[in-house]
Amino acid sequence: MSFGFGAVKEHWQGMPDAPIRELLECGLFDVSIVTYLAYMNTSVGVRSQEIYDSYAAAVQANSSG
Repeated sequence: MSFGFGAVKEHWQGMPDAPIRELLECGLFDVSIVTYLAYMNTSVGVRSQEIYDSYAAAVQANSSG
């Protein structure tokens, strides 16, 4: 998964050797399933076959026409 966001409020600690960024408030603007993973332990799954089928049909309809 990939998450696009803008930090509204954040706190940095552990500087300068090993900085840790703590997001206190952020605005989420994109969530995507990606092909090339940044973290190999991540996964994604289908929660509802009905929702997936509806989504797949909409994608197919939009790409064929």
